[in-house]
Amino acid sequence: MLLVRARRPGDIERLLPSAQVQETPLADDRYRAVAPAKDVAQAIAARVQAIEYTNFKASACRELAGAYAEVWSILAGLPR
Repeated sequence: MLLVRARRPGDIERLLPSAQVQETPLADDRYRAVAPAKDVAQAIAARVQAIEYTNFKASACRELAGAYAEVWSILAGLPR
């Protein structure tokens, strides 16, 4: 079993439609579900196989693009 966590409502349900999502308002990742590792692996594999974009940054929705840019900036500053 895996604990699947998300910060935004609906993200877990989009990946695992049958998941029983619990809301934990005081947690960093407010939405959580426990699911069989096999189901999570299959759902992620299906998402990976469905990738059609050639540039991840350009494919990101406006809501998340800023967060992705911040993460990229932090990681770019790490020593190689």
